[in-house]
Amino acid sequence: MIETYLQNIATTENGNYSCEQLQVAFPDGSKRLQSAHKLQFQYDDSVIEILIEIGLSDSVKIVSSIPNATPLVDFEIESISPFENLFFRRKSRFKVKCKSKTFKYFLENNALTVFDTMMKTQNFSPNIFYQKQEAHPEIVFEFHIAFENWIYTIEDIIQFLKIVLTELKNNKLNF
Repeated sequence: MIETYLQNIATTENGNYSCEQLQVAFPDGSKRLQSAHKLQFQYDDSVIEILIEIGLSDSVKIVSSIPNATPLVDFEIESISPFENLFFRRKSRFKVKCKSKTFKYFLENNALTVFDTMMKTQNFSPNIFYQKQEAHPEIVFEFHIAFENWIYTIEDIIQFLKIVLTELKNNKLNF
């Protein structure tokens, strides 16, 4: 099912999908199957790479490069768990840290609204942040897959990244 779903996204986005299965041996002689799924495609001037590890880490990491000509805005988005939200009673389960008030407003009121329905029904708690790499800056999106229907979050994440990358490229907000 995962393979078919990711292959369909790769076809839609004109990208590449691969899957690698590994047997991981432990000192006690037991073995565990680890599968690593990789999906990569181009969006505008950026490369979006999705890495899914199932078996040991059960995690997803999505990295999107940001073209060098794009204005850089340092930001971090933390998730508030459903349990914490019982006490905080926040409108959104995301906490955005950003020096640019206009970009922070854009994230809170435009880009992150992609996840509104999912955040009400799933224990989806991603970490989203900007990081500088030697070659180019990146947006990194990480989360654990310990909730039902986690695979269907991939399309929402791709939509979120496209919204953010388009906004950064167009720089309508004058960060």
